[in-house]
Amino acid sequence: MPDKKTWNWDADKRLIADISDMRKKYVDVHEFSVSGDGGKIAAPVRLEDDTFTAVLNGAAWDKTYEKLWYARFSPDNRLTALAMEDDVWSLAVDGACWEQGFDYAWNPRFSADGSHTGMQIKKESDYSIAVDDKAWDSMFLSCRDFAISPDGSRSVALVQVENVPEADIWKFKQGTWSVAVNDKVWDRNFMNVWGIAFSADNQHVATQVRLDSMVFTIAVDGKAWDQTFTSVWEPKFRPDNGALLAPARNASGWTLVENGNPIWDGGFAQLWYINFSPDAKRIGAVVATELGKWTVAIDGKLWPNTWRDLVIGPVFSQDGSRAAAIVKHDNRWSVAVDGQQWPDTYDMVWDPAISPDNSVVLAKVETGGKFYVCANGKLWNQAFDALWEPIFSPDGTKVLVRCIENGKYYRWIVPVNQITG
Repeated sequence: MPDKKTWNWDADKRLIADISDMRKKYVDVHEFSVSGDGGKIAAPVRLEDDTFTAVLNGAAWDKTYEKLWYARFSPDNRLTALAMEDDVWSLAVDGACWEQGFDYAWNPRFSADGSHTGMQIKKESDYSIAVDDKAWDSMFLSCRDFAISPDGSRSVALVQVENVPEADIWKFKQGTWSVAVNDKVWDRNFMNVWGIAFSADNQHVATQVRLDSMVFTIAVDGKAWDQTFTSVWEPKFRPDNGALLAPARNASGWTLVENGNPIWDGGFAQLWYINFSPDAKRIGAVVATELGKWTVAIDGKLWPNTWRDLVIGPVFSQDGSRAAAIVKHDNRWSVAVDGQQWPDTYDMVWDPAISPDNSVVLAKVETGGKFYVCANGKLWNQAFDALWEPIFSPDGTKVLVRCIENGKYYRWIVPVNQITG
């Protein structure tokens, strides 16, 4: 991940780009994207001759394309976009396209440091993966999902390797899907595969698999667990010891299993969104005790409150002692911290962040058509036309606020006590 210690944390409010001027200058300005450090803002734009390009901090790329969209910054702050030229799709990086082109391309992904980039591709009627401007040699009937390992050494795709003749249910049951790792397909096929998880050392790959119409389990490096379940959700490797955890449903309901064996009492109506504390000593997950009663379980212990619509998260503090999650009840959004909801509700809420000293929980919220930074349930007195998730400085004394205000985009470093007021 990017090293936030290298970012400029001097407290100031810096104008980066005039957004209102961009909207006047171009026929269409599409979705904005900002870099992690807040120093760059970009968007695809359409020109008067119906060609497209990208605008970065108010300046357009020199080259134009027939189409350009999905502008995103890599973790190392390079601007990427899917671009079409002469009916051929490729990936444009800082204004220059890959040499290889494809009939279609989508779903760009990055390694943790941004040094490796890949995407799903289509050539004629077949599908594959391209990484760092080099396509895999193998092509497949379909490609469901794709991921790059954190260190960039592995690219993994969920691929269909066998054709199913029309109405041939027996062929379907034999299994037509598998997992390709660096262009090499696992030896075993499955009826279905979903989700991709990497071990902390990047050496192992796991996914959800369907063995029969009602039989599910987890497969690691092509080998399925001996234990089977009536359903499973996406697995995650423990960062500390490499054990593999997954939500799984058995006769008594949903529980959390490790290497195929239950580690929580279980019996939940649902269990998913598992997450680890930074030191991997604590495990959190979203659970439902019954229909319409959502909450969080930390190490198998339930929060005291439930919410009717939805719970997302949880997010742990750096020391693992606190947890926060997005909650939704009666179509209103809020944040719950250690099981207690903030007093106010909002039109929308984004992922919370907990300060290094655990004293402040921040979240981006929307209410009344404006966006705010909310600290410990209290709105900061600054309203924005657009806002990206706030980020704490490494020492927790400042907050990076990436915002559009009165038609201008700012990178604003704000002391925490100014926000908590």
